[in-house]
Amino acid sequence: MSSVAASLPPGPRSKFPYGNELAWRNNPPEFLRQAAEQYGPLCAFPLKGREIFLVSDPEGVREVLVTKEKAFIKGAGFQKLKPWLGEGVVTSEGAKHQRQRRMLQPAFHRKRIEAYAEIMTQCAEEANARLHEGEQIDLLAFLERTAFAISTRCMFDTNLDAGMDGFFEAMKQSVRYMDVMNAYSPQALLERVTGRAEKQKLEAIRVLHGMVDQIIASRRADTQDRGDLLSMLVSTLDEEGDGKGLTDEELRDEVMTLLVAGFDTVASSLTSCFFLLARNPAAEKAVLDEMDAVLQGRPITLAEVPRLTQAGAAFSETLRLHPPAWVLPRSPKEEVTIGTQAIPAGATVLVSSYVNHRNPAFFPNPDEFDLGRWSPEKKGSLPKFAYFPFGSGSRVCIGEQFAWMEAILIMAAFLPRWHFEPAFAGPMKYQATMSLRPKDGCPVHVRAR
Repeated sequence: MSSVAASLPPGPRSKFPYGNELAWRNNPPEFLRQAAEQYGPLCAFPLKGREIFLVSDPEGVREVLVTKEKAFIKGAGFQKLKPWLGEGVVTSEGAKHQRQRRMLQPAFHRKRIEAYAEIMTQCAEEANARLHEGEQIDLLAFLERTAFAISTRCMFDTNLDAGMDGFFEAMKQSVRYMDVMNAYSPQALLERVTGRAEKQKLEAIRVLHGMVDQIIASRRADTQDRGDLLSMLVSTLDEEGDGKGLTDEELRDEVMTLLVAGFDTVASSLTSCFFLLARNPAAEKAVLDEMDAVLQGRPITLAEVPRLTQAGAAFSETLRLHPPAWVLPRSPKEEVTIGTQAIPAGATVLVSSYVNHRNPAFFPNPDEFDLGRWSPEKKGSLPKFAYFPFGSGSRVCIGEQFAWMEAILIMAAFLPRWHFEPAFAGPMKYQATMSLRPKDGCPVHVRAR
């Protein structure tokens, strides 16, 4: 008999069939949060025919993500990304993943990151020029377009010209497919039953892969280093491993992985950040006053990014409340003990930044937007795994530094010029699938300062 305890840890167990499934459907992050609050830092519950273990104690999270990470593989949900991302750095496992990390790492060294700052600023200025006093826009869609322009220019050293619209729409359709496959609305169910969602998925993949393959082929023929990500990836060799470079298929997988991450998560986080600042005037004023003092009306430069501590606090607080990577599923390859609990091979283990980020033991009044949490003293007093918006361990987000720089540069480009006034009352609605993102966009009125 397995050493797994005969009695599982406590957790939500509905008296009614599919009770947990219904609660999960309504609000997955809050379902997990309430489970941790009611049943403790390691609880278990049945969901969709599987036993789920939720680990929320910081030391338990450290075991899952760092000290015992080799005992785990990523959860089954990541298989859903493989039609788009193949065996990229997000979906691969073991030695293949380690090789990919080694080969991608030079693309995110500080000197490379510094070179991208000018592209980010230029794209933000171009987006600024498209805004007009008094108009109403969907802020999420606007920032998706801006983030996508940044991602493609940093990746390809080009704005894709006439092909941009088709590429952008295919990327949006890819994100929408994941929402449809995880939603329970009549419309989503109809799209699944009729096969329409699958057809749209295949068409989006055809467009995305076709364009990326075409760019890779042209770059193979032109060995000049343009300073972009693709130039580096085409020329890099695995000097610590087999000495070989990436194949065309491997290149495509990594390019798609980086584009999806740069498009979806950054736009979602910045939308939330601008919304939260608009709803918290004192915090917005603190950010703007610091920008005025540091920038004095000039466009921001990379050297000034670290000086915008209030903008950094606003983005940190946004990622605390609405982390795009809200849950990290893992599955033990063999029986593993977390804390004092044995967990069997093949089980599903969840660690959730959303849950830990709203733990009142670490963040008093956890649902409030409070820049004061990110003073050096308070930030330094947090346990390591009370806050982990980009994950940790060998699978920590490779583009973390890139994302932070992009967020601050975009905030500094827009906020001194525009106030994004929400065009709706109440909180913004979110949907949680593979990422946590605004559900119905974010309509705002654009107001000049």
